[in-house]
Amino acid sequence: MVVHAEPYSGVPAEVLAGLGDGIEIEAVFALRSSHKSFGGLSGLWVAPDGESLAAVSDIGQRWQARLQHDETGRLIGLDGWSVGDLVRRPEDGDGSRWIDAESLSDDGQGGLIVAYEGKHRLRRWALDSLDAVPEPVRLPHGLGGPSNSGIEALSDLEGGRLFAVGERVGAWGGEGLMGWVIDATSADDLIYIPGAGLAPTGADRLDDRVYVVERSFSLLGGFYTRIVSLASDAIRPGARLEGTQLAAFRWGRLGENFEGISARRGPDGNVVLYLLADDNFSFLQDTLLVQMSLTTTGAVN
Repeated sequence: MVVHAEPYSGVPAEVLAGLGDGIEIEAVFALRSSHKSFGGLSGLWVAPDGESLAAVSDIGQRWQARLQHDETGRLIGLDGWSVGDLVRRPEDGDGSRWIDAESLSDDGQGGLIVAYEGKHRLRRWALDSLDAVPEPVRLPHGLGGPSNSGIEALSDLEGGRLFAVGERVGAWGGEGLMGWVIDATSADDLIYIPGAGLAPTGADRLDDRVYVVERSFSLLGGFYTRIVSLASDAIRPGARLEGTQLAAFRWGRLGENFEGISARRGPDGNVVLYLLADDNFSFLQDTLLVQMSLTTTGAVN
């Protein structure tokens, strides 16, 4: 399996100008492959030790790789790529509406959970059994609308719970978006307030913070990206959530479609964020993997 991880030079000035105090870009790689199904990577998970990643795609595949960092924790390369189809349950059907994996989250209990749109559902795999038949996970009410308006922001919470937000599912009363706290017995509503014109496309928890990436697109302005932080103890049924902005930027003229985010601790104890851009299988876009670090003197960590 050949996936080239090419260091990306010349980060656009509009990106650097949009970074908040205390957040820095450590590394950027453009991921390219001649493999016919490479692309459309929408959900990202990076292992807590930083040694590996997994990503899920719009055509129902799981891509995995090893990560290489230097002694300071800066990402310097990727290798050891592999790909496989995400195994479906017997009740899952065939066709494009059944394979669109949009979000990937650690469940905090030794497993990974994938959120699908089209035929909305949540599926869980144990980390040591990623080729097994997945377990079903409770799906919240309110996802019966457009097939492309499913859960894109998904993260674990303390106590084995999940935090999920619908990309375009409006909350009751017309303010913000529908979100949920999901556990083994219930899926309780909350309200998530994104930035103006933005939709949440990924989330991940590290300790007592949840980091969310939000994105918008316009023909004139291209893609616009924002990263916000939430206190995890504020995420509870009935809450009205509005994140603290850490960074907001456009990536060049057309921009890039950032949908995946993963957080871990670096060797110096700072928060390290990894962002993944979905190229939508378009030659106009790139699959980018961006590493950012949050310092203790600036951004919330």
